Amino acid sequence: MQHHGNQHRRILGPALVLLTIQTIVQVLAGDQ
Repeated sequence: MQHHGNQHRRILGPALVLLTIQTIVQVLAGDQ
């Protein structure tokens, strides 16, 4: 069970970074 939670955290990390980058790109694109 704990290993599954660890795997979920591994997936959530990169996904959160990608989501943040996507949001920043959208904001920058909207400012132009």
